[in-house]
Amino acid sequence: MNEQKRLITEFKSVYGDITYREIGARMNLQTTRVFRIMNGHEMKLSEYVKMKSLIRLRKPSYQSLVHYLDGNISFLSEKDLYNIKRFIYRKCEIRKLSKIFSQDLKEVS
Repeated sequence: MNEQKRLITEFKSVYGDITYREIGARMNLQTTRVFRIMNGHEMKLSEYVKMKSLIRLRKPSYQSLVHYLDGNISFLSEKDLYNIKRFIYRKCEIRKLSKIFSQDLKEVS
């Protein structure tokens, strides 16, 4: 799955049953453009960035984590930052693998 499809899937999971018109209003796009994007037409970089930021706005835990790290990163050593990065990387990889595994099980059933 390419990055754009992943982003659209995440957007749909975060925003639920949002209409193309509502997406267009949030992203400042025409409804027809939103329709094309949601049906596989390639996004512009600005559209990708806007959708990514809309997802982040809906995730308050993300915002608080970034804000906290931004204010306190100077207190962490290089080793601490490396360990945090490794931890986040492992969590993401485990999440991706479990998602792939659960999709494979659904296809087999």
